[in-house]
Amino acid sequence: MEPAGQYPVHYHNFGDADGLDPEFSGPEESFVKRCLVINSKSRGLVLHGVTRMVVEDNVLYDIAAEGYFLEDGYEVSAVLRKAAAEFNVLSGNLAINCGGAAFWIVSHGCISE
Repeated sequence: MEPAGQYPVHYHNFGDADGLDPEFSGPEESFVKRCLVINSKSRGLVLHGVTRMVVEDNVLYDIAAEGYFLEDGYEVSAVLRKAAAEFNVLSGNLAINCGGAAFWIVSHGCISE
């Protein structure tokens, strides 16, 4: 079992983030925008059990395992827009299952722009 708090950005079983509703743009809209993650000892940005999340203008650099990790296929209608990941470094046991990919997206309902 992996310890809690090991990912720099991690939405865990958040449910419907409502980030794609054009009628809704209030402060409750959920998104991850304009973040820079450098030298993470694990994954970079993890979405797990989240729908309709917008991930935009983010950069991951020198990440020890997977960069953008949409964990298990329940992450429907997530949007990754202007997402960059550079120089992922495989280390430890985290990268065994996924090979340290910059983008690990299991769900077929996600959008990459």
